Amino acid sequence: MDAATVQGWCHWTADQVVRVDGLVRDYWVLISAVIGLVIVVRLVTSCFGYYPNRKTVKHIPLDSFKAQPEFTGRKIEFISPRDGKNLGFEYAATDKEVEECVRRCQVAQNEWAKTSFDERRAFLRDLIEAVLVHQDDICEASTRTTGKTTMEGRFGEVGVSLEKARWTLNNGEEWLKTDFRKSPMMFFHRYTRLQYLPMGVIAAIVPWNYPLHNAISPLISALFAGNGCVVKWSEFACYPRAWLLEICRSVLRNRGHNPDLIQFIPGYGDTGAALVSSPGVAKILFIGSPETGRKVMQGACKNLTPVILELGGKDAMIMLDDAEIDFAVQLAVRGSFINCGQNCLSSERTFIHRSIYDKVVQKIVDNMKGWRPGCDYGTMAVEMQLTKVEEVIADSVSRGARILFGSNRGPAGSLYKQPTILGDVRMDMKIMQEEIFGPVMCLVPFDDEEELLRMVNSSKYGLCCSIISRNQARAERLATQIQAGMAVVNEFGFSYMIQDAPFGGVKTSGFGVFNGAEGLRGFCRAHVLHSERFWVPMDLKLPAVLAYPFYDNGHLVIRNALHLLFGWGVGAKARALGGIIKAALNLGQRGKVGGN
Repeated sequence: MDAATVQGWCHWTADQVVRVDGLVRDYWVLISAVIGLVIVVRLVTSCFGYYPNRKTVKHIPLDSFKAQPEFTGRKIEFISPRDGKNLGFEYAATDKEVEECVRRCQVAQNEWAKTSFDERRAFLRDLIEAVLVHQDDICEASTRTTGKTTMEGRFGEVGVSLEKARWTLNNGEEWLKTDFRKSPMMFFHRYTRLQYLPMGVIAAIVPWNYPLHNAISPLISALFAGNGCVVKWSEFACYPRAWLLEICRSVLRNRGHNPDLIQFIPGYGDTGAALVSSPGVAKILFIGSPETGRKVMQGACKNLTPVILELGGKDAMIMLDDAEIDFAVQLAVRGSFINCGQNCLSSERTFIHRSIYDKVVQKIVDNMKGWRPGCDYGTMAVEMQLTKVEEVIADSVSRGARILFGSNRGPAGSLYKQPTILGDVRMDMKIMQEEIFGPVMCLVPFDDEEELLRMVNSSKYGLCCSIISRNQARAERLATQIQAGMAVVNEFGFSYMIQDAPFGGVKTSGFGVFNGAEGLRGFCRAHVLHSERFWVPMDLKLPAVLAYPFYDNGHLVIRNALHLLFGWGVGAKARALGGIIKAALNLGQRGKVGGN
């Protein structure tokens, strides 16, 4: 083959590559355009949803809001984690004040339970508008309270709250409407229906990591299901409590409903204990640590109150050998350092295939070198949590782990902690066993799937996991072998944003779910009603063979009837029918009324 031929062949090959590359780009442009069109259509059509008698939502500025004294318990100081400044104070609710809040909520719920789904949708639509009107204030309140960045406030406080309200508004009635069930053949004249009725007062005890969303989320489901809602706020995040309560109650007032339907209670552990042991509480949602979760269960035992427990996780971020590295790096840093690691879904364990380990680690370090405090990462929200994080890092280093990046403290008075990358960690270290709830990425290489699954499933937690791979089928196969309530392929944190699916874990991560149809129904009292499909003569409803006192041989009729109904084969059924006739003709004697 001469040089000219080779050169021509090379030019032709290059042309084909360019052509294919152009087709691929065109393909993705087309796909992106279609996706964009679908989003636009959804946005436009959502504007024409149910919104009768629209009410104007009044803006209540955060800085000018003056809370009225409500409670008389121990003092709660509001300290900003950004600079240590005192933002104010309020008092915790006493046991008697907790009971009074529950009682007032019960009174309001008795009327709210009679509202239609249309009225509840109208409330949710107004609530969505209220959140949008106060979006900037909500982010500022969250930043002052927890030290998170404004970006994290947009997503973690505002975005997920709006999505939950939107999903419930659009789908809630479908999952709570009466469901008809099938009756056995012998009761063909009767029907069975399953109704989802209000329970009463739902108590929610929520943590400090996303204080505003954690309060809004349970009341959305509780109120749409016809319940009242009492939320106990963490003593570390009460700063915006009274302000947000006034916003939510103003939405109820504008629609003519009793604002006592929503109660936000500040307090310490004893306030939560009084709430879970209250006889007026129908169900409890607790989000927090396993240690406190056990105390909640003990308190709920007093009245046998059912509970939902979400007790955190030790989630794994898994990068398989075929992972797209730049994409994987972005997911890894988001997974470990979102909200400064103070997220139940945080990737506290990052497993990377050994063939790409060094390259991934270097890219993660390079990515984080330019991160700015207050913009790319916020502060820890609670000082004792920061102390715990620093202690567990020190323990890991003393046992052989290496700090590959970060771990510096911020200015005095603040709770800034530079995101930290740890290498050479072992599975027997405390940092790989306990939930850390802080800005620490623990890197672990693996060689094969067997080793990976052994390490991932060694945790006592089982909330969620993320798997990154170009091979979707392989990733999904691995996901089913990981002991967790949820799994995400090529994404992080997606399981919470999908409000149509239940959210919950296994093992020490808790039990029960919230979100989705299952979570919404979980705030209902399942009521089964059996009634008549049509009128049937009384003699057919209660044949003589079933009436008291019984015939001596009446049981033989039933014996053959069971063969007729449940036996297999024409012959067997024919013999059973003959047996029924024979037994019916020879029922024997029957007891005498008033006999001994």
